[in-house]
Amino acid sequence: MSFEKQVQIYFDDCDPAGIVLFANYFKIAHRLIEDFIRSKDIDWSEWFHAKNYGVPLVHAEADYKKPLLQGNTYKGTVDTASMSESSVTFATQLFTHEGQLCTQIQTVHVFIDASTLKKISIPSAIRQKLEA
Repeated sequence: MSFEKQVQIYFDDCDPAGIVLFANYFKIAHRLIEDFIRSKDIDWSEWFHAKNYGVPLVHAEADYKKPLLQGNTYKGTVDTASMSESSVTFATQLFTHEGQLCTQIQTVHVFIDASTLKKISIPSAIRQKLEA
């Protein structure tokens, strides 16, 4: 089941035409992913401030279907699209209130050892929470 949250589009998200600037779609998606992670009972510091590992973003892609407009709200969804031994792919989507797809974003995050910067297995506690 998808994580869902209403997303407000603010003036500073947009270009002079009142449309979300293309790069800000990734900012919006990242905020949704942070909320999704919290919803899985993963402490923010487990993901973003762990002492022995990091979780950098290694790939991001977006498909823009319909513009997001300033002042409007949209339904944002996040799913764990896939997991490998060391990475997780999140699928984020934004919809109008009528259900029209506006954008699809996929991001891949890899767990790495903080000292060697080499990939490691996803910690079992985090994997279990993401799979739940």
